[in-house]
Amino acid sequence: YLRAAVRLQTSNFIEAASMLLVGYILLMVAVTTIYTHRIIGPTVALKRHIKALKDGLYSHRVQLRKHDELKDMAADLNELAEILEQYRNSNTG
Repeated sequence: YLRAAVRLQTSNFIEAASMLLVGYILLMVAVTTIYTHRIIGPTVALKRHIKALKDGLYSHRVQLRKHDELKDMAADLNELAEILEQYRNSNTG
Protein backbone atom coordinates (compact mmCIF):
# COMPACT_ATOMS: atom_id res chain seq x y z
CA TYR A 1 0.00 0.00 0.00
CA LEU A 2 2.81 2.45 0.85
CA ARG A 3 4.54 1.82 -2.47
CA ALA A 4 1.36 2.56 -4.39
CA ALA A 5 0.84 5.77 -2.45
CA VAL A 6 4.42 6.91 -3.14
CA ARG A 7 4.04 6.11 -6.85
CA LEU A 8 0.79 8.07 -6.99
CA GLN A 9 2.34 11.06 -5.22
CA THR A 10 5.41 10.89 -7.47
CA SER A 11 3.21 10.70 -10.56
CA ASN A 12 1.14 13.68 -9.37
CA PHE A 13 4.29 15.67 -8.63
CA ILE A 14 5.79 14.93 -12.06
CA GLU A 15 2.53 15.91 -13.75
CA ALA A 16 2.29 19.19 -11.82
CA ALA A 17 5.97 19.99 -12.40
CA SER A 18 5.58 19.30 -16.12
CA MET A 19 2.57 21.60 -16.37
CA LEU A 20 4.44 24.34 -14.49
CA LEU A 21 7.44 23.92 -16.79
CA VAL A 22 5.28 24.22 -19.91
CA GLY A 23 3.58 27.31 -18.45
CA TYR A 24 6.93 28.87 -17.59
CA ILE A 25 8.28 28.21 -21.09
CA LEU A 26 5.19 29.77 -22.71
CA LEU A 27 5.46 32.81 -20.43
CA MET A 28 9.15 33.27 -21.24
CA VAL A 29 8.47 32.99 -24.98
CA ALA A 30 5.79 35.68 -24.70
CA VAL A 31 7.96 38.03 -22.60
CA THR A 32 10.99 37.51 -24.86
CA THR A 33 8.91 38.17 -27.98
CA ILE A 34 7.48 41.39 -26.57
CA TYR A 35 10.82 42.83 -25.44
CA THR A 36 12.66 41.72 -28.57
CA HIS A 37 10.00 43.36 -30.70
CA ARG A 38 10.35 46.58 -28.73
CA ILE A 39 14.12 46.70 -29.23
CA ILE A 40 14.65 45.13 -32.66
CA GLY A 41 11.47 46.44 -34.29
CA PRO A 42 12.40 50.14 -34.14
CA THR A 43 15.83 49.49 -35.63
CA VAL A 44 14.17 48.67 -38.97
CA ALA A 45 12.40 52.04 -39.01
CA LEU A 46 15.58 53.83 -37.94
CA LYS A 47 17.59 52.13 -40.68
CA ARG A 48 15.02 53.23 -43.29
CA HIS A 49 15.14 56.78 -41.94
CA ILE A 50 18.94 56.91 -42.06
CA LYS A 51 18.88 55.59 -45.64
CA ALA A 52 16.35 58.28 -46.58
CA LEU A 53 18.63 60.94 -45.07
CA LYS A 54 21.62 59.52 -46.96
CA ASP A 55 19.55 59.71 -50.17
CA GLY A 56 18.82 63.39 -49.52
CA LEU A 57 15.20 62.97 -48.45
CA TYR A 58 15.43 65.41 -45.57
CA SER A 59 11.65 65.80 -45.25
CA HIS A 60 11.40 62.13 -44.19
CA ARG A 61 10.54 61.58 -40.52
CA VAL A 62 10.54 58.41 -38.47
CA GLN A 63 7.59 57.60 -36.22
CA LEU A 64 7.94 54.97 -33.52
CA ARG A 65 5.34 53.56 -31.17
CA LYS A 66 4.80 55.25 -27.84
CA HIS A 67 6.74 52.74 -25.73
CA ASP A 68 9.61 51.86 -28.06
CA GLU A 69 13.01 51.84 -26.41
CA LEU A 70 14.70 53.90 -29.15
CA LYS A 71 12.18 56.77 -29.16
CA ASP A 72 14.84 59.28 -28.00
CA MET A 73 17.15 58.30 -30.84
CA ALA A 74 14.29 58.66 -33.33
CA ALA A 75 13.55 62.14 -32.01
CA ASP A 76 17.21 63.13 -32.42
CA LEU A 77 17.27 61.80 -35.98
CA ASN A 78 14.08 63.70 -36.78
CA GLU A 79 15.66 66.87 -35.39
CA LEU A 80 18.75 66.26 -37.51
CA ALA A 81 16.56 65.77 -40.58
CA GLU A 82 14.80 69.05 -39.86
CA ILE A 83 18.13 70.90 -39.54
CA LEU A 84 19.39 69.39 -42.78
CA GLU A 85 16.14 70.27 -44.54
CA GLN A 86 16.33 73.90 -43.34
CA TYR A 87 20.00 74.11 -44.37
CA ARG A 88 19.21 72.77 -47.85
CA ASN A 89 16.25 75.15 -48.25
CA SER A 90 18.33 78.17 -47.16
CA ASN A 91 21.08 77.34 -49.65
CA THR A 92 18.82 76.62 -52.62
CA GLY A 93 16.32 79.40 -52.23
